Amino acid sequence: KTSDGGYILAGTARISSISRGWVVKTDKYGNTCAINLNGNCDGIGAEGVKVFSRTFSRGIINNFYKIIETSDGGFVISGVITTPSFSGKAWALKITNFGRFCDDSLGDCSSVLDGISVFSRTFEDASFSDAVQTNDGMYVFVGRNSFVVGPQIWVVKTDANGVTCNYGASVDCFNSSSGVYVRKFAGTYSANSVDKTLDGGV
Repeated sequence: KTSDGGYILAGTARISSISRGWVVKTDKYGNTCAINLNGNCDGIGAEGVKVFSRTFSRGIINNFYKIIETSDGGFVISGVITTPSFSGKAWALKITNFGRFCDDSLGDCSSVLDGISVFSRTFEDASFSDAVQTNDGMYVFVGRNSFVVGPQIWVVKTDANGVTCNYGASVDCFNSSSGVYVRKFAGTYSANSVDKTLDGGV
């Protein structure tokens, strides 16, 4: 449920033989706008609530697993993209409250649209399944990586623009000035959810 009384959904839509990440915003009755053949539309629902449908693609298969509302009114999405040439990239995407986003056709991007910071970031050989906004206004994404044989739990903290520290296949990282970090946990595991703790951790 969103702060304006509507609802936000994230998943996958198959359009023109490509599985695209799909986000739909509805009013409190579940109504949205008239979705076109590309899966997109804008509108106003009951009681003036913004509604929209958006599809997103950076690969042949694009899956969204979790969406959260952020303190500035935007939305952060966790997912994965794959193509025939690579196993997968974790995808961290931030959009505005009307589904607007930066142009990632040439790669990762960040911008400010309608007063909301947005970004699109990918991370090699990994996938994200959940995210949370931390008390300092940054984000923690969790999922798994495939840097070694078998998946490992992967925890990535980014700044407000989706940027983290420089990590390697066998090296974690931490930036003491910004507070971002990358952590992995050995073994054949995957993290499916994340939440904040009372003391400010995750």
